[in-house]
Amino acid sequence: MKFQDLLVLSLSLTTTHALFGKLKGVHFPFPPQDLEDLVWVFRAIPQIIQRSWPINELLEFWPPRFALFISDARHPWITKHYLRLNSQKDVTRALCTLDPSDPSRESLKAHLSARGFALPPPEDLFSRLEVDNNRAGVRRPGWQNAVDRLKEILACPAALAHVKSLDVDIYAGDSKRSEMYFAPTATFSRTDTGEAVNVAEVSALFAQLFSSAPKLERLSWKIPCRYTQFFERDFDRMGVMFENIRLLKLGAFSDYMVLFAPGLESLETGEYWPCDTWEVSSFAGQNAGDWLVKAVQGMPLGRRTNITRLDFKPRDVLTIEMVTDITHAMPNLTELSLDGNLDGRREPGWGWDIEYKPGMERVLQSYLTLISRLPNLRALKLPAAFNLRLGFDGGAWCGNAYDGPGGRAYGRSVARQGAETVELAAGFTLHEMPYLSELSIGGNKASINATALDSKCRTGLTTNDGGVKVPEVRWPWTGRMEQWTWEVWPEPEPGMVY
Repeated sequence: MKFQDLLVLSLSLTTTHALFGKLKGVHFPFPPQDLEDLVWVFRAIPQIIQRSWPINELLEFWPPRFALFISDARHPWITKHYLRLNSQKDVTRALCTLDPSDPSRESLKAHLSARGFALPPPEDLFSRLEVDNNRAGVRRPGWQNAVDRLKEILACPAALAHVKSLDVDIYAGDSKRSEMYFAPTATFSRTDTGEAVNVAEVSALFAQLFSSAPKLERLSWKIPCRYTQFFERDFDRMGVMFENIRLLKLGAFSDYMVLFAPGLESLETGEYWPCDTWEVSSFAGQNAGDWLVKAVQGMPLGRRTNITRLDFKPRDVLTIEMVTDITHAMPNLTELSLDGNLDGRREPGWGWDIEYKPGMERVLQSYLTLISRLPNLRALKLPAAFNLRLGFDGGAWCGNAYDGPGGRAYGRSVARQGAETVELAAGFTLHEMPYLSELSIGGNKASINATALDSKCRTGLTTNDGGVKVPEVRWPWTGRMEQWTWEVWPEPEPGMVY
């Protein structure tokens, strides 16, 4: 539905009737018999809009009269009642107060209750918040948006008291304005208010938020690579500490954040464009993956031994040195997820149609030997089969190769060899670590016989070629390879255009 259509709706009951007829569960008197019916019809227009328009478009044409961070959180309750909330005054005060008898809260309750909506707001209304200008539908300057949203959150006692998860994703581009904004002594004059802001204000606002949110336990932190040094400097100077943070998801070169999280238990490498690749060449010739692991090594032993989960995805680069450092830095891992090409490259001249040859597994085996040194590891996720240097590179990377009946047949052949490579890698892995309870390779999750993992009962074991007892494993294609490849690459439908 377009904005012009709404204008027509406001003048045409016939159009309104036609639109209502297409919406399930919407009933109204037509033609209206009296003034009351007529008023009902026009009051129902917001319901039409809300059912027909995505929330991002609603925000664009009807900006919230309440604090924008509330709608940014995209809680289902706010999304459902957005237009009703937007027609009431003091919504921010009503939702942010911790006093249940606050007059604004009572006013909002009466406003919504009269229209059949539930109050009080759900307890988890502010459990997840975001400072994000980098998702679809959001068009705001990155740093200005950060300042504005942080000030709103800090002015909301209920948000500070209840937030458990905070997602920070700031895109600022590489313009001269951004460069000037984050020069250590420069300021940035905002066009809307003319207020001068510098990096110290942004970092101070974040520091204030971190110290004022006692339940905050998960933080996703993605900011442009070239600006991370300023936050590191300011956070260190201000003595920032994430006392209750248990999970950190970090963008490239934000490794310093682990030093401020004494209770860290779970660590993830996030992504950030244009530094999302974590490659050696991504920033000043340095490797963000190395920096992250070395930052963990810099934590006191008592802290880093608390880390039991690592999702480490430097993507195109996964060196043996990285894995060695991981096993030393985080010896108590129970769950490890890895991604990237082993040794950061594929064997020259290998193609998907070259079969595995004995000896190819030496590279993978060297990684598995290191990983097996983690005594508490129970869940392991390895890179995709084409990254394991076992004679399979994933087939053609051009989608045209899979067009038409011949392309689908080619796709099934690639899928089969990929599955066989997964099974091969799983065999080497379980030979080294038969005690794993979870194993995934490139998104393919194995079903492991749990009975075999009971130290008192070894009945779910089979003997591999090396004479080692390993648990029985099943994959989505086990016993049905041909059928599975056809499910992945079915024949094109008649008349399908490529």
